[in-house]
Amino acid sequence: MGLCLALALAGLATARDPELLPPTTVVLQRGLTLEQATNLALNNSPLLRQSRARVEQAQGLAVQAGLYPNPQQNSGNPNQFGGGQSLYSFGIQQEIVRAGKIPLNVAAAEQGVRQANLDFIRQQFDLVTSVRQQFYLFLATQQRVTILQDLQKIAQQSQDITIKLRQAEQATETDVLLLQIELRRIEVSLRSAAYAATAAGQQLAALIGLPDLKIDRAVGDLSIKLPNYDDSRVREQLLTRSSLIESARADITRNEFLLRRAEVEPTPNLILNSGYQWSVNQPHSQALIGTYFNIPIWDRNQGNIRAAGANVRQSVAQLSAVRNDLLRQLAEALGRYRSAQVTVDTYQTGILPDAQRTYELVQKGLEGGQFDLLRILQSQRSVIEANLDYIAALQDRLSSAAAIAGLLQLQQFP
Repeated sequence: MGLCLALALAGLATARDPELLPPTTVVLQRGLTLEQATNLALNNSPLLRQSRARVEQAQGLAVQAGLYPNPQQNSGNPNQFGGGQSLYSFGIQQEIVRAGKIPLNVAAAEQGVRQANLDFIRQQFDLVTSVRQQFYLFLATQQRVTILQDLQKIAQQSQDITIKLRQAEQATETDVLLLQIELRRIEVSLRSAAYAATAAGQQLAALIGLPDLKIDRAVGDLSIKLPNYDDSRVREQLLTRSSLIESARADITRNEFLLRRAEVEPTPNLILNSGYQWSVNQPHSQALIGTYFNIPIWDRNQGNIRAAGANVRQSVAQLSAVRNDLLRQLAEALGRYRSAQVTVDTYQTGILPDAQRTYELVQKGLEGGQFDLLRILQSQRSVIEANLDYIAALQDRLSSAAAIAGLLQLQQFP
């Protein structure tokens, strides 16, 4: 079990269920960092409260599995009311459980507790991964708004210059209208980006577990440096850290205990009965002692034994299936991450500087009276598309990195 798994288990033992918060509206005007969003989610998510309740449920079932059967008041003979023939009986009956059935019940139930703890850890990291990805989506939508606001100013400037050139009869009305159309397209994109940013913030608040939380903005850096993952190392980390794999192993152990429990079921439990009977006639007192047990002739639990054996084989196969699926998810996330990283590097070192330089040259020529509408439109669109594509690549890079961190169950990110 990895270090983060042990730390999470320790955290589970000391965790306190947060009280349900009243539906008040809170505004984070200074913005929300990723660390703050993660902590809020861990303290307020109803998904984690559900998971903690399942742990307590499993613990209760484990306690119940270890309890011995209660004695029963049963003399084995009815009371008889008949004058001089009256008989009054009292007795105690106790079932004696044999063949280690109770310890096997407890062992299987304890594996259920272990699985519930591991499922809680998985739920924690699933939640944290979703919060990380949603946070960076929110941050990216904000960046798009900022970029489009800057580009709106650029487009407005180009239109203003063209209007002056039109007044000097160096540009046509068609030129002015085309640049006006381009400006309005940018304004529409800006409004759409603003709506998307608002929605992303609301989604983040709901994911955290505080849907009435009004997040003014996300505070972070999309271009933050991320590690270069080594395939063999991250595969090893995945297979040693994952609570899903540990849970699958616990399921194998639990089903093995249940198989042994099914195999000893035909061993009959003893029913011991002792009592006292008082008769009106002589002799007045009698002691009653009896022993009862089932004789396993036809029902030797053979059907349940067969089913329990199949469950063991199924859980062994499930472990392989879980390992394979985790490795598939890791390969997919690594592929997305590396593809996004290449895109980011290409935009940083080539596309963005070239697009910006092209626009500056065209703008300089425009200010100097060298009007070329096609070049103006092309340069503006190149700057817009390059910046928006760059933001998308940054977001995809962080989203896939968060997925990798979630699979590896890393508490620190990035």
